[in-house]
Amino acid sequence: MSFNKENIEKSSKYYYNEIPENIERTFTEEQRTEIKKILSMIIIKPAKKAVDVRITFWFIKRFYLVILLGFEKRSNSRKINTPNNISKLLALLSKAIANLLVIIIMLLIIITLLYIIKRLTGNGILPFDYLQNLFFK
Repeated sequence: MSFNKENIEKSSKYYYNEIPENIERTFTEEQRTEIKKILSMIIIKPAKKAVDVRITFWFIKRFYLVILLGFEKRSNSRKINTPNNISKLLALLSKAIANLLVIIIMLLIIITLLYIIKRLTGNGILPFDYLQNLFFK
């Protein structure tokens, strides 16, 4: 199956037209209406994305790259069904760990930049005598 927009945007009308004609003729008008209504309910309508990049690789038939960027609009029933307290705790914990990692990385970058500036200028951040007296009494 090739990956293109036509495969994504098939509507309920498309699937209704896939019903063989001899079977479709046996439906009453009420059945036709209900089938179309049900099909329109179950067909996923793709939401508009801020970024929608779809790349197929001509040399590898089974692989493709999809990058989508947009707002989360799924219903709550499709989201992970975990108890609220646990999910809130895990979200808080993951945010705390992420913030801690960012702070550590920023401190390492600042220390590295200060060291590079010290080496380039030939000056110390603190006077050498102070450090020498502090460590080698």
